[in-house]
Amino acid sequence: MAHDMLTAMTKVSDGPLLGVGHSFGGVLTLYAAVEAPERFRGLVLIEPVLLARHRLPLVWVMQRLGQHHRFPLARRASRRTDRFYSLEEARNRLKGRGADGADREGRAPRAIGI
Repeated sequence: MAHDMLTAMTKVSDGPLLGVGHSFGGVLTLYAAVEAPERFRGLVLIEPVLLARHRLPLVWVMQRLGQHHRFPLARRASRRTDRFYSLEEARNRLKGRGADGADREGRAPRAIGI
């Protein structure tokens, strides 16, 4: 899948791009950057789901077969709430999960330069 991403990037631009990915997209962006670092100016990885590289072909096959929803991470992601009745409800539901800008110990998020 990272190879597919690099192929698509070639159609968009000849120069290095800023790679941005969320969740599994963050993992794909990271693998693409490892494979071809010269194609990236930098990376923004938002809550990447880090899997062992040997599992990615299985994920790809399952996705192509329409069975990707069978993975536990995909099932949990599909049950996530994306709408809240109030800002307060959203804050309460996301607090301590990293989505509120701090980790479980209350430390501020870090940016890592690549």
